[in-house]
This record gives sequence, C-alpha cells and structure tokens, in this order.
Amino acid sequence: KFSLIPDGGFPCGRGEFGRMQILLTSKCKLSSTILDINGGTAFNIIPDYAYAKVSKNLKINKIEGKYDVVEKEDHILIEAHGISKHAGGGGEGAINANTKLVEFLLEQDIPQSDKEILKFILHVNQDGRGTGLEINYEDEVSGYTVCSGTVLRYKEGNVSLLCDCRFAVTQNNEEMLKSIHRVSERFNYIDSIESNEAPYYLPMENEGVQS
Repeated sequence: KFSLIPDGGFPCGRGEFGRMQILLTSKCKLSSTILDINGGTAFNIIPDYAYAKVSKNLKINKIEGKYDVVEKEDHILIEAHGISKHAGGGGEGAINANTKLVEFLLEQDIPQSDKEILKFILHVNQDGRGTGLEINYEDEVSGYTVCSGTVLRYKEGNVSLLCDCRFAVTQNNEEMLKSIHRVSERFNYIDSIESNEAPYYLPMENEGVQS
C-alpha cells in the first residue's frame, strides 16, 4: 500500500499519519449571560475568526489583543481575530481565534459556572500537539502528533469543540482513546470520536518503495 502525491516534492509517500476527529461537548449548559459562541468553518483549518454574543447586562472589561466589541440591539457581539493555518502543521505560526475568544470571555465577569465550562477549550488548545488531551507523542518515523480544536459551536446552551488530530504512526490508538476519555471526564465533557483512521508506514526496504 502506498500513495501518490501529485503536489509533493517527490510523488511517493511511504507513510501517513493516522487521522482522528474528536468532538468534545460540555455536559453542563452555559448561563444566559452567553447567548452564542462560534468559531471555525472547517475541521482541518485553525480559524482566524471567532465570535460570541453576550447579554447586554454584561460590563465588558477590555483586554489587549485583536478584539472587536460591538453593541447590538439585543446583545453585545465580541469578535476575536487570529491567524489561520492548516491544522496539519500543529498550529505553528497560527493564532487560534477560538482560544483568543475564550481568553477574552474568561477575563469578563461571567458566572463561575461558565468559566468552568470554557476553560477546557483553553486546556485542549494549550499547544498544537495534543498535550491538553494527554495524547502528545513523538517518534523517529513520523515526528510528533498534532491536535487542534478548530470548530467551536453552541447548541441549546452546550458548548462543543471539534478537534483535528493527526497522530504518529507508532502511537497506540487504544491508549489515545483512553486518555481523551479520561481528560474529558475530568473536565465534565463528553467525548465522541467522529472518525478514526489508522496510520500506515512502509520501510525503505519495502519492494514498492525501492522500485
């Protein structure tokens, strides 16, 4: 088994990361202070824009960063801006707008229960290597595992974060799933594996690679 890569420097790949999409959904609901929260449009792209709609009764504490706060008729719109990159790069050179938005919200006088829900998003996105979910890993064959929370959504009070993960070819898939579940439970979130594709690797000695 091997792949042809028409846009690669050399059109043959002898290995490929495993792929996993992880959906994390809060068990508890946000208060009526936060009316909506949204960021990202594609699972494999670190977003450069995210927004939240909050109650007009919330007094906004301004913090440094690329934020816009707009007074609307029935809510306050908070917009966070970042730098978009492909998630496969592990967040290198990117600024995840989902993370920046949550950082802003955590500096506001929102209920503590809301902060407890939102802080998991920061924990997951603390780096682009899956450290927050305790799935960080590296091997000589493929390098390090990458994982970023890219799509942030709100539905009927619950928050969800879709994570794009590409994991090293020698990483134990079963242990990854256990870690994701354990950490999610700790933060009172439900984890759902939306897709899980095994990696593959062909050594240099393989007949197909040699030919």
